[in-house]
Amino acid sequence: LMIVVGYLLAKPWIPMIFGDKYIESVLVFQILIVSVAAFMMRTVFVQSALACDRQSVYMKGTSIGMVVNIVFNLLLIPLYDAAGAAVATVVSDIVLMIYLVWTFDLFSRRYALSYIIKPLIAASGMVFTAVILSHLNVYIVITVATSLYFIVLILLRYLSMDDIYFIKRNFANKK
Repeated sequence: LMIVVGYLLAKPWIPMIFGDKYIESVLVFQILIVSVAAFMMRTVFVQSALACDRQSVYMKGTSIGMVVNIVFNLLLIPLYDAAGAAVATVVSDIVLMIYLVWTFDLFSRRYALSYIIKPLIAASGMVFTAVILSHLNVYIVITVATSLYFIVLILLRYLSMDDIYFIKRNFANKK
């Protein structure tokens, strides 16, 4: 949700908040916000590795991510400036996430992926909807895309009735 909202609102809000001289930063921001998804997904594996006394796995993954980042920066910055650096960051974040998932024990990987795959499907549907509806008012897009996200989570049985009750109780209008 945060990624879609940030992506959609970057174009109108960055110039409004910082002025027209920062209009070129919109693309860089939109590219970098994608890395938030990789960061959030890999956090499960980072924390699990650290909790299981597997700091060396995390260190190797971080080192690989660093090398990938440097190589992509050397290749992309001369061609695309700041946007190239943003792409390099996103690619290195994704490489680190893939490495951590790949090096995890099979049981742990399946267990962790079971918590990631359904929200990832729902998020993909939300992003797809937001892109299709991007010509509409941004608030309509956010409302429809967010609603779709939660509907998909409910249909995939990711959210329990307790989760739905919690959401209703904490986000319903209180008088």
